[in-house]
Amino acid sequence: MITVGMILSTRRSGSTWLNCVLGSHEPVANLGEYFRPFADRTHVACRLCEADGLSACRVLFGIESVPEEDAFTFASERTGKSIIVECSKLLHWPLQFVKQEHLDVRFIHLVRNPCGYVESELRRRPGVTAGELVAEWSEQNAHIETFCANVGRPHVLVSYEQLADEPLRAFPPLCEFLGFSFEPAALQYWKVEHHGLGGNGACSLYLRGRKLARFNTGDDAYYASLHDRPAASDGRWRERLDAVTQRNALASPYVRSIAERLQVHWA
Repeated sequence: MITVGMILSTRRSGSTWLNCVLGSHEPVANLGEYFRPFADRTHVACRLCEADGLSACRVLFGIESVPEEDAFTFASERTGKSIIVECSKLLHWPLQFVKQEHLDVRFIHLVRNPCGYVESELRRRPGVTAGELVAEWSEQNAHIETFCANVGRPHVLVSYEQLADEPLRAFPPLCEFLGFSFEPAALQYWKVEHHGLGGNGACSLYLRGRKLARFNTGDDAYYASLHDRPAASDGRWRERLDAVTQRNALASPYVRSIAERLQVHWA
C-alpha cells in the first residue's frame, strides 16, 4: 500500500514549505506540484537536478513516458518510499487516484490566516481589493472543505501558523495522520534532497548555490534569513496591513468558523 498525502490550500498558504518539511522525514518523498509533468510532458520534473545541470532527474528520469494513472506507483518505485506527499492543490487531479485500491490517498487542508493571504496577494495583484481577496479566500477554502467531505478519503484541517510557530506540538499529529513519526530535524528541510517540482519561495533554500539554479521569490532576503532562525510563520502582514483591513479580513462568520475549528486566535 502506498500512502499519498495531498496538500490542498489557497495560494500563499505555505503548502510548498509544508510539503518540504513532511518530505524531509526518512520514510517520505516530496514531489512538489506533481501534476505538472503530466499536464505538460515537456515540463521539467525536478528543479533540483535541473539546477545541478542535469538533463533529467536522477530519480524520476523517464517520467515523460509514464501514464498519468501510474504517477504515484512510479514515484514510490523510484524513490523507494511508501509515503508520498505532494502539493498540486488541484481538486480534479486527485480524483483518478482515490479509486485505486493500492493507494491510501489522504488530504491535508492547509489554512493560513486570511490577513497573510490578503497581504501577499495585494503585493502581487494590483487593482484587487482586500475585500475581494477575503471573499476569494473564503470561497476557495469552502470548496476544499466540500471536496474533502465528499471524496470519501481521510482528511485533516491544519493551520499554517500553528505548524510553523509550534512545530513540536502541531506536527506530530499530522505526521501520525500520514503514518510516520515526527522528526524535528525535518524542519531544516533544505538539508535534504527533494526530487520533484520545486518552486520559488521555500524551495529556494535548497536550490540556492547550485550552478544553474533559477528562482525569483520576490522575497529573497526573507527566505535567505530562514537559515539562521527557528521555524516561524510569515507574519509580515501585521506591519503591512492597516488595522481596519485586518479587522475586516477576520470579521466574516466563515473565517471565524475556520478559526474556531482550528482553535487558533487570528489577530
